[in-house]
Amino acid sequence: AGQAPERALPGESNTELYGVWSTPTHWLKDFGIGVGLYFTTLKLMAVIFFLAGCISIPNIMFYASDEYSGPGGQDSVLQSPVM
Repeated sequence: AGQAPERALPGESNTELYGVWSTPTHWLKDFGIGVGLYFTTLKLMAVIFFLAGCISIPNIMFYASDEYSGPGGQDSVLQSPVM
């Protein structure tokens, strides 16, 4: 990949920001191990939640269908007498 940009000195005004999507996490080691671990964990959790959401799509579709709640949907279930 490329070379990590140099950190600006305090008071320096002609600087560039790190790219949000293009910055590799190993460039963040200059800011300490906690910053690198935070962003690595954030990326990992985003992937895990995306996969979990994809796995849940069939269940969401089933529970939203008439096959689960019958004709009339949830309204017919809520309006039926309890006893």
